[in-house]
Amino acid sequence: MGRSKGPVKSAPKVPWRKVLYENREYPDNYTDSSFLQEMRKNVYVHSVTFREALLGAGRELLLVTCGIDTKLYLRVGIGSVSSEI
Repeated sequence: MGRSKGPVKSAPKVPWRKVLYENREYPDNYTDSSFLQEMRKNVYVHSVTFREALLGAGRELLLVTCGIDTKLYLRVGIGSVSSEI
């Protein structure tokens, strides 16, 4: 009537692979020891000079300023056609 309380044998785990939506018997935050060995850092790093950085920042600032000026120009109506002739 009672069950035996011996060790329960489970099926062997499938080896962990870095594939999404597989290996569901592992927890979500599981990382294998091979994970850090395969990780690559800064593969496509592009170095810039100080001058290039300043020119890029100046270009971005110019674009933002032009956008704000355009919005104010359209909102305030500077230069709009007057109905008085």
